[in-house]
Amino acid sequence: MDSNYTTRQKQFNTRHQHEIDSLKNLKWASYSIEEWMAKEYPAEANQLRPPLSMLLDHLDYIVKLAGVDHVGIGSDFDGISSSPQQLDDVTSFPIITKELLKRGYKKDAIEKILVAILSGYSKPANNERFLPLHQNNN
Repeated sequence: MDSNYTTRQKQFNTRHQHEIDSLKNLKWASYSIEEWMAKEYPAEANQLRPPLSMLLDHLDYIVKLAGVDHVGIGSDFDGISSSPQQLDDVTSFPIITKELLKRGYKKDAIEKILVAILSGYSKPANNERFLPLHQNNN
């Protein structure tokens, strides 16, 4: 999504190469090093992340290309290099709703986009909460 992410990541690593090398010498796994560096330098690590607006711009593009009925935002962050700023986990998703409203999306379009993430769930008529389509009775 962010064509400059790799460049920023390399610059960050270059600035902190001594620490990274020390952790590698201690046989730390790459993901552990990345996690430690993010905790040690939170402001710098956050600046590596693409702005939320970049995700929303991409969403706008796909909606214009394919239509809102074919767009959904996933909540599985495994395998991505970095989530956008402000989007740390699914508890941050209300921010997406707020930003989509600012961009002129109507409530029904936002519901289509966000309901798409709830694979295997159905919304009741009263819109109070989401219910699983298949309940495990064990």
